[in-house]
Amino acid sequence: MLSIILTTSPILNLLLESWAWYFLEEVIILLKGVLRVDFYDNKEKYLFSKKVYANDIIMLVNGAHGFKVIKDIEIIEVKQGPYSLIKDKKKFNKIDEKKIKIK
Repeated sequence: MLSIILTTSPILNLLLESWAWYFLEEVIILLKGVLRVDFYDNKEKYLFSKKVYANDIIMLVNGAHGFKVIKDIEIIEVKQGPYSLIKDKKKFNKIDEKKIKIK
């Protein structure tokens, strides 16, 4: 059983100088449930949201993102590693729920 902690705050994946790549990409495979993904640009400006359903796959390549669990989920999260929980993420304030735009 794989356990993953989803933060309720949006995060921006940061670039570390020692990395051979330029972005910290991640892939989310939703096995069960419904997850809302909120997309932000690199300056933390909210862009839009998308609902992801069981058996969907989403690749997060650039910008920032946040999650809201709509229906209990089971996911697999895949990232390059190694990474630092302290150095590779910047948390910031999430968008007001009243401003959410589902696409």
